[in-house]
Amino acid sequence: MQFKKVLKTRRLVSLTPLIDVVFILLIFFMLASNFSQWSTIDVSAPAPSKNVQEKMEGTILVRISEQGRIDVGGKPVNIASISAFVSKALKENPDQKVLVKPHENLPIQKMVDILDLLRDTGITNFSIIR
Repeated sequence: MQFKKVLKTRRLVSLTPLIDVVFILLIFFMLASNFSQWSTIDVSAPAPSKNVQEKMEGTILVRISEQGRIDVGGKPVNIASISAFVSKALKENPDQKVLVKPHENLPIQKMVDILDLLRDTGITNFSIIR
């Protein structure tokens, strides 16, 4: 009996397709991460104070109803006239304080829109109250 010698050949695994896929995934995640930019609003709670009444003098109160209606200092206003009202107060007092009192069922996006508007007018000293 005669045996034939069988040569074992190693199969070659090409890494080129794997590298291509890795680079495509890398490019995809790099592009996708640029589109998700987070912006935040800094809100800090003030320290408790005994002189609360003195600190509240001259403060503007902005109330927002559940439907999104806004009143500033007890007067109903629309969103466009808030910036004019607050800008006028800011010219008189550069350190103007603003209290924002949203309704408990108000969608958070409406409150954020108003806070952005206040920040764009130049107000830096505002608080959210219940």
